[in-house]
Amino acid sequence: MERIAAAPVTVVAGRVAMCDGGGGALGHPLEFIKLDAPYPAVCKYCGAKFISAEWGSGH
Repeated sequence: MERIAAAPVTVVAGRVAMCDGGGGALGHPLEFIKLDAPYPAVCKYCGAKFISAEWGSGH
């Protein structure tokens, strides 16, 4: 859990992020993540965090 909390937030142009966990054998099913809130959204499989560029990168 500590590594997930320390992971950087990826800023995405637009309001939808796609996450596959890095792809390949170590990845996970492709997930489309809505970015319609002013705080980071989290991938339910790997914990990667994303935010829309519309909200900024101050998180």
